[in-house]
Parts: sequence; structure tokens; C-alpha cells
Amino acid sequence: MKTNRLVLMAATLLTAGFAQAQTNENVVGLQWNESNTLLNLVTLNPENPGELEVQAQVNLAQDKRYMPNTMTHVEENNTLYFFTQSNASLLHGFTQGQQLEIANAQTGEILRSLPFLNTTLIAPFIIPDKDQIGFIATERTFNSYGNNDDNVALVIFNMNSGEIAHRIELPSLSLSATATPFVGTSHSKTPNGNINFTEVSVSVSTPCYVSSTQTLLFAAKDVMGINRLYRFDVNAGKLISKFTLDIDVLDMTYDESNQSLKTLYIENTDGERELKIGDMSLYSNVISNSTLVRTIEKSEENITDGEIEMDQNSGVITVVKSNVNSQVFYNYDADLSLMGTTTITSSTQNSKVDIEFPTPITSQNRIEFENLVKLYPNPAVESVTIETEDVSTVTKITVFDNVGQEVKDVDVQSGLKSNTIDVSNLKSGIYLVEIQFSGVSTVTKKLVVQ
Repeated sequence: MKTNRLVLMAATLLTAGFAQAQTNENVVGLQWNESNTLLNLVTLNPENPGELEVQAQVNLAQDKRYMPNTMTHVEENNTLYFFTQSNASLLHGFTQGQQLEIANAQTGEILRSLPFLNTTLIAPFIIPDKDQIGFIATERTFNSYGNNDDNVALVIFNMNSGEIAHRIELPSLSLSATATPFVGTSHSKTPNGNINFTEVSVSVSTPCYVSSTQTLLFAAKDVMGINRLYRFDVNAGKLISKFTLDIDVLDMTYDESNQSLKTLYIENTDGERELKIGDMSLYSNVISNSTLVRTIEKSEENITDGEIEMDQNSGVITVVKSNVNSQVFYNYDADLSLMGTTTITSSTQNSKVDIEFPTPITSQNRIEFENLVKLYPNPAVESVTIETEDVSTVTKITVFDNVGQEVKDVDVQSGLKSNTIDVSNLKSGIYLVEIQFSGVSTVTKKLVVQ
């Protein structure tokens, strides 16, 4: 799951020009390796990631192994959420035996296990403010045309009731990786038997859940070989938009202050693959402030890791990416200028640690605030009114079309609780209206123009 997670390999630490730390507080992590059912519950300070302090141990069932990059720490209820899978399922491909583990973040005691049968989970994530989990579900079947049908859907599941809240079919996707991110070639079984495989080009990012807007985003390559950014409303359980991308996205994290996605991605430039970071809007596919992290080596055929995290208080951005037997931490300031690097080299049994800055829970006040923002009439023909009742002042209104292009930037009538937009010159269709307020995050409303 993508919230605020870092993955590192424990041991030797090499530092070059490392600037101020993201935080002086310790964060929780899980130390693991592929051959062991025993996890170490650890704390570490991101300022000195080479030093771990083991707090407790987490015992998994003998047939289970930890699924990398799936840990979420919710500080408010002192809980860790992570996923496990069967011992024989550690390579990329379709598998069974996956389940959600819920553990005490101090003692490591597993409080609850939720198995998922007859499906494969890809890119699992947690929605802590709703006690929900989500994942891309794949249920492989063989059709009469000699091809594989993956039956891909985004599923959101209520942990308390055990019922599915939303299932959004994604027929344009065919995925063959059980861990995210993944960019490369995967081998998929054909209907002709266990010996026969076909190579499939796969690109899928770690999902990014934005609690302040109640949206989920991930990037994936569709069956036509086109990369797209998918954006979902987790309240309504529907796909809001999908934009074409000419890059392979590994990871995203939301910048609350600028309402943008800090994005880690791979781009082909003059025959070379380059690892870059940049800013991307929630509502378009345009990358700005692009910055080169490093060139991808030719030996790195399949990319199976890559994280980008942001300290919302300091604005410091951290990128973590493996390089042979080590992982490198790249620290950037808010303007994406490199502040320094730290290299951590594996020393024993390929031991790795997933760590995460705590995931915030959206307050009920935020949800109530969004409900106070009214947009009418909808559908609209000549004009539309935005009414904010007794809430914060509107500072900016922007209208985007269904491919994420800005089509209108409105002059806000300062101090008024009601603002009217002329839409008579817009073509008929679906638009997104982004409303920015003083003191709170942006609210987005869908508008239909007839």
C-alpha cells in the first residue's frame, strides 16, 4: 500500500552530503526476509536509517510469508496492517493464499487475520478512516479463444462487516504481478499446460490513497500497451478519470500544501531509461519540475521497487531505490533540489525493512465540510453556482475537462459565499471543478455541461 512507506536493506551505511532529516521521531517498521516466518517489529530514526531497534517479534503461520511494500501504520489506533501470502508465492505471478494481518504496533501480536480465497491480490492498500481495505483483484480464467482472461477489478472491502463495499470492473487491464511497483516483463501461463508461458509487458505502480480527497490513484499498462493513470472516488466506488501516460510510474505521494502528486517514474530518453521525480496534478497527466535521479542500468530488466515519500511538515522528499545489493536514499528539498544521498548495503540474509510514517485518519469534520459545498444546477447549460454556506472563503476555482486539461480559471468574488461560473462556452461533456479554500484542502466536484 502507498501511504508513507520506505523500504531499506539493513546494515552498512554510506552518506554523501546528507542534509537535515525529515523527522527527529522514530517510525515503526517490519524487518523480514523471504525464507523466514518471523518478523522483527522495529523502530528507527530516518535521520540514521542504518540503526534499527527491535521492539518485538511477529510470528506468522508456517505457510505464510510477508508481502513486501504492503505495511500501513495507523498511529491513532496503534495498529499495523500488512499482507501475507503462501510460502510458494514469492515470485511474481498469480497465486493463492493471501491474507490481511492486523497487528498491535507495540507488541507485534497479530490481532486478526482476513484470508482472501480464489483470487489474487495486486497492489493492496488500506483506507483507515473507513476501516476498509482495497486491492486489484484478478481471477484468471481461460477463454475459448486461447487467451487468458484476468477478470481484473478494483475491490474495496469492509473489514468489520466482511462485505464488499465496491467492485469496479477494469476490463482494459491484464496484470501478471503480485507485488507493486513492477515495470518489466512477466511470464504468464497459456491455456496449453503448465510448461507453456508467454511474455507479457507489465507496468503497475504502487497505489496512492489521498485521504483528504477520498481518492485512490494508480498507474498501469492496459491490454493495448498504453500506460494510464487511473483515479477513483472511494466514497462513490467509481472510476473518475483515466489519463494516457508516456512514462512508467513507480510510486506517488500526495503533497497537501500544493495539492499535487510527487511522482517517481521511469522515462525513455534517447534510448536510455531514466529514473526521475516530478510534480503531477491530480487532474491531468502533465509532469512539471522533472528532476533526474539516476540512469537505469541495462542489467535492471525488471524494476520491482522504488518509493517516494514526503515529510508534510518540512517538505523534504525522500526517494528510495535499489542498486545491485544496496538501496540508496536520495533526499530532496521542496523544489526538488538534491540535498544528499545515503547508501545502505545488505549484510545478512538479504534482510530488508519496510518502514512507514504514520497514516493520518481523515476527520469527520473534513467530510462534513465537503458536504457543505454545493454546486448547482448540475447538469448546467449557461452557468453554475458554487455555494459554500458558512465555511472558509473560496480562493480559487479551476475547471478541467475529462482529459485533465485546464479549460477555465475563474476570478473569485472575494468574501462571498456564492460564486457563479459562466459555462456557456464549454462543450457538452463531463468536467471537474477544483475549488480551493483558505485554511483547508481543495474540494473537487463533478460537473456535467449540456
